[in-house]
Amino acid sequence: MATTTLAELADRAQVMLNDAGAGTWPQATVESWICDAILDYSQTFPMNARITISVSGASPGYQFDLYTGIIAVTLVEYPDGEDPPIYLKRRSRTHPNFYGTAGYYDVWMTEDQTEEPQLFLSVEPSDGEDIGVDVIKHHPIPASSGSDITVPMHHEGILLLYTLWAAFRERLATEQQDPDTTLAGAVTLLQQLVKGAEQAEADYRRALKAAKANVAPSGITGRWVADIHDPIY
Repeated sequence: MATTTLAELADRAQVMLNDAGAGTWPQATVESWICDAILDYSQTFPMNARITISVSGASPGYQFDLYTGIIAVTLVEYPDGEDPPIYLKRRSRTHPNFYGTAGYYDVWMTEDQTEEPQLFLSVEPSDGEDIGVDVIKHHPIPASSGSDITVPMHHEGILLLYTLWAAFRERLATEQQDPDTTLAGAVTLLQQLVKGAEQAEADYRRALKAAKANVAPSGITGRWVADIHDPIY
């Protein structure tokens, strides 16, 4: 499957900004804007990932570290690799029947980058077993210019719209430091940049919204429940 590197997408952004030679904005600046775009994009379109926790030790305990950047845990499979798979149900670890009752898990999610989220199992796993954890998480920030981005190719245009907005913000911030009031009439360059930044943000938000609307809703179907007025046979 073809992938796009951070540098390749930055090159396309430079063309869109009419700055293919990087005479106005250095490559590193545009790449940093794309990284910011990935972070913002992840709020609407997070990525799915699978974490495998390998249990070791005679008494591994009930609590296990995940990693930062996780938005939510969607499934926990334990023991991992069974056919058919065995999925645990979520129950609060403070429930009186949590610990010692097979079939349950809980998650403690942190709100910062200082501690990892924690996974709790209701029974202590055995040495050598694996725990499978399905999560949604932020798309990773590319480590270097040559690193691949994980945003789908059909959504790369959304990232480009973000960089256009970022460029307007940068020009606006520069103008705010020393406004040019020499233009004829009441329309100053500062006002034009404000309008341009607002329009660029609106275009970016509109593209995000349209992309989200194109994603078909899906979910787990619950059991069928008869209407109370249905006849009984």
